[in-house]
Amino acid sequence: MGLKEMQAGVRAQLTETSEKMGDRAKVMEANIKECNKDLLTLKNTMKTQTGMAYKQSQRKAMMLIKKKKLYETQYNNLTNMQFNICLLYTSDAADERSSVDLGGRRIIKKKKKNKR
Repeated sequence: MGLKEMQAGVRAQLTETSEKMGDRAKVMEANIKECNKDLLTLKNTMKTQTGMAYKQSQRKAMMLIKKKKLYETQYNNLTNMQFNICLLYTSDAADERSSVDLGGRRIIKKKKKNKR
């Protein structure tokens, strides 16, 4: 197996990993939105409650807030890892070519050294 084939295999793995992370990030975004929706519903029901029912709803709200914070932390960590993988992929590809198209976002051009 040559160097070019190994690099192509590594790039394919990085792309696949990044895509899986993107899918997982979408799931986490949905979980965060669900927590926000549940918190809003709970907030509206707490306005009419008193006594023990209010205390129980308050405990539920605290659990939802902790759950939401956990999801947000996981989401941030995952997107940071995905960003690092994208950087690794593009830096590896940039080593091979004079310019790399990053999905229409930007183009990195390697500077050519002038020999004098």
